[in-house]
Amino acid sequence: MEKTVNHRINELISSLNKNHKTFAESIGKSPTVIYNTVNGRNKPSFDVLEAICEIYPQVNAGWLLKGEGEMFASSSKSNLIDQSPDNYLQDHIKRLEDNFSKLANQLEKKDEQLEKKDEQIEHLHEMLKIALGKSEGVSTEPVCDPKFSSKKGAKTPFFGTPSHKFGYTPCTLMVAGSF
Repeated sequence: MEKTVNHRINELISSLNKNHKTFAESIGKSPTVIYNTVNGRNKPSFDVLEAICEIYPQVNAGWLLKGEGEMFASSSKSNLIDQSPDNYLQDHIKRLEDNFSKLANQLEKKDEQLEKKDEQIEHLHEMLKIALGKSEGVSTEPVCDPKFSSKKGAKTPFFGTPSHKFGYTPCTLMVAGSF
């Protein structure tokens, strides 16, 4: 019987001299995710496989995914066992710094997008003011006859009954529809 990726992950955990909990913590996943994967309850997600390959670059991805080749690329198993905790931590810190840098760049791009959206909103607000002939702001006063909105069941050709499903009355909607 061919071993599944779930079995290979379990073998990897044993080869790394870790238990499910410490392995899960090392790749930034919950112990439950690893436990369910190793026991065959769930197949590993792409995120789990990617984290394994990123945190343990010496693992042969072909072996992990398809069972092809050796578990570790060339002689990296002995390097892994001999690797000092300081080197491992330095490598891990470097990866975290790289991820942080990527996230900071993404955040900066999102900030720029928000600024553009704010400018677009301001532009549309100015266009609305011009369309309504207002220079100091848009009035929220009704533009239709107040007695119309007090008639129960009254209808307009544009909006149906005075109590619109979104909470608007025909009077307030007339402002938006008047330009």
